[in-house]
Amino acid sequence: MCEFIFILLDLGDKINKIYITNLFFLHQIFLINEDLKTFVWLPSRTSSTNAWKIFQKLGFSYKSYNPNKKVFEPYLTNTHYHYHHLFEGHEKYKLITLLRNPYSRFVSQFRVVHSPFRGESIDDERYDRFEHYLQNVFYNSLNDDYMTWWYNPTRESDFFIRQESNYEDFCSLPFIKSTELYKSGELLEICKTPIHTMKGDDTPWQEFYNQDRADIVYFNTANYFEKHGYKKESWKK
Repeated sequence: MCEFIFILLDLGDKINKIYITNLFFLHQIFLINEDLKTFVWLPSRTSSTNAWKIFQKLGFSYKSYNPNKKVFEPYLTNTHYHYHHLFEGHEKYKLITLLRNPYSRFVSQFRVVHSPFRGESIDDERYDRFEHYLQNVFYNSLNDDYMTWWYNPTRESDFFIRQESNYEDFCSLPFIKSTELYKSGELLEICKTPIHTMKGDDTPWQEFYNQDRADIVYFNTANYFEKHGYKKESWKK
């Protein structure tokens, strides 16, 4: 929602209407395989780019849902999206969602949105800024929906792909072991290839936490920790 507000402030009326239309349209886009009757949610900072590449190779593609005709239509794109909407009749489809330990996920997002604070010259000021970032994400009026929505989703998923065990979790999908992607070993190669790493900042994500910062994250995402088996004390080394 923040992105929507700031863009409206910066652009003229004519472009505003175009942006609103495009935003609504994007909300109707789904990564889906109709033959498998399965669609996918790709939360940000969960190795979503790698997962998107894998799902493409498994026959998934982005399609727009036409609510008037109640059908999916082709949608050409060279990127992936983090939307989490549903379509009429979604109950008849299986849903796959990516997961990640909330502690490490919020550090990853912080490193992206605070890019000037990367590198060896970073000092303890960065950790204070991280705490300020967490306060903003969870408590201010411009809540970061891309980050926080996933901890109280509108639908339960049928399968989960954890960032920490993505290959094993992909292998648990019922259709995966019959695919050439799995048999050839390509799935394993993609899963073990990291992307979007922060060059110049090799600080372990655990370094960003003290008890107060960990409490902010856990208090606001406790159900997610418990449901998906992440440990409350996993921020500690």
